Amino acid sequence: MMKRVFVLCVVLGLAVTFFVPVRDGSAVTYEVGVETGQWATYSVLGGWDVSPANASVLMPQAIRDARNTEFINMSVESAFQKTVTLARTTHFKNNTKTVTLISGNVETGAGALNLTVISRGLEVGDNVTNAPGAVRIMLSEQRTYANAERAVNYANSTEYTLAGTRWYEFRWDRATGIMVAMRFFQEDRTTEYATISSVIVSMKSTNIWEPEGSNPFSFILRFGSEIVIVGVFVTAAVLTGYAVFRKPKKGRARRR
Repeated sequence: MMKRVFVLCVVLGLAVTFFVPVRDGSAVTYEVGVETGQWATYSVLGGWDVSPANASVLMPQAIRDARNTEFINMSVESAFQKTVTLARTTHFKNNTKTVTLISGNVETGAGALNLTVISRGLEVGDNVTNAPGAVRIMLSEQRTYANAERAVNYANSTEYTLAGTRWYEFRWDRATGIMVAMRFFQEDRTTEYATISSVIVSMKSTNIWEPEGSNPFSFILRFGSEIVIVGVFVTAAVLTGYAVFRKPKKGRARRR
């Protein structure tokens, strides 16, 4: 019988297990990057496919929950030293909701955060926590989340089970450590059927950073140096032209 899927992300209130070699390297400084009162909302998509279509297999509850979720709000209740406490509010499509408090340590990985928040400022090659088997940052890239372009850290992991393969993908905002996206895929095969499960979570809005275009002076702030340089040249050209046209004309000699 196919092994029941375990979706990793605390966004859905479920467990996570990683089996990734620990990177040897210099010590990493782990620091909380979020603040009390900050929040983010996420969309959630759950996917399920079975072949043949008439196979006698039930959709996992984790996937069913994801498909029934309208959105999730994660708000920072407290952020002290290396510990973060979040209130996770799950809004379902039937107009009900659940609220759960979760807490964890961004250095040790202990607690129930399960990578929803990690340390701020991690570099490529850093382990996301100092716990044995922690995933490591594979690359840093520019991506747009919640209407703003952000520097984002990326990591993934693959697990092999007796029934198939699980694949996880995470992206976090580098400056704050807040999760901006998560993907989970699992493929299982038996002699009777094959299934593919997926959960995709993506940040849609937040008060942690300012959306691009919301500040009426954002254009000036972003291109201020260019504007100053152009202004200098324009001013110089205007003054030069004024000086030329205002140059006194030589008077004619007076006849006697």
